[in-house]
Amino acid sequence: MTEALEQRIMLDSTVVFNEIMYHPKGTGAASDAQEYVELYNQMGVPVDLSGWSLKSGVDFTFDEGTILAGGGHLVIAADPAALQAATGFGGAIGPYSGHLSNSGEKLELDDKTGRVMDSVSYDTKGDWPVAPDGSGVSLAKANPNTASAPAANWVASAQVGGTPGAVNFPVGLPTPTTTIN
Repeated sequence: MTEALEQRIMLDSTVVFNEIMYHPKGTGAASDAQEYVELYNQMGVPVDLSGWSLKSGVDFTFDEGTILAGGGHLVIAADPAALQAATGFGGAIGPYSGHLSNSGEKLELDDKTGRVMDSVSYDTKGDWPVAPDGSGVSLAKANPNTASAPAANWVASAQVGGTPGAVNFPVGLPTPTTTIN
């Protein structure tokens, strides 16, 4: 007897979603202006993102000559100046059109031919962390070298404002403590 294999979508990109600030602390336009998406290059060599695009939740097309260094981070912001004012990080590109949904949505990274290179459907319920939903922390990958789709690969950032353009957890993930009464 043979067993049917489940259908899976396999993405082979080495550039992946790494951090998503979808619901900064506060409300209104000032808060929305601090939204950002961060990409990470899992390879040790540069990747040319010319003509690649973010689709679904937000729309952005990378300019010709956009190179993501090996092991590097690239931040795409709703408003790069507002992000710099809020976090001090001045290396974001953008702006993108649209805005990230506070209740979760799908984000796609497409190459210049339209092929989906990475995808994540973040949420505010189920196995997804709830702290990034308005507390001021971002949705961050625990390990940037893991796949983007599974909720188990994402945690709340350790600091308010997230870590745009930097390693999410430079000293490792916080270790849970056990209290015995």
